[in-house]
Amino acid sequence: MLKCLVADDYVGFWRVRRAVDGYQRSVMEWADGGVRVHALKCLGKSYLSADRRFVERCTYRRWDELVEDGVGWELSADGEKVMIKKPKGA
Repeated sequence: MLKCLVADDYVGFWRVRRAVDGYQRSVMEWADGGVRVHALKCLGKSYLSADRRFVERCTYRRWDELVEDGVGWELSADGEKVMIKKPKGA
């Protein structure tokens, strides 16, 4: 777990979290918010848009929970695409 936190490896962090018991998982909860914010920052720097399900899988949160947490991205009219950044000149 510590290796994942030092290396900013959010995928590894959540894999380790699923593999530990309840006591260790409760200790890991202190870093959960920071790891999720880092994952959202990585998505924001890497993509212009993404599928809603992909964003939910990366952050282990549903879209409505992400909106409550203050993510400023827009959901498309059909509810399947997340607009992360608008292309320049558009």
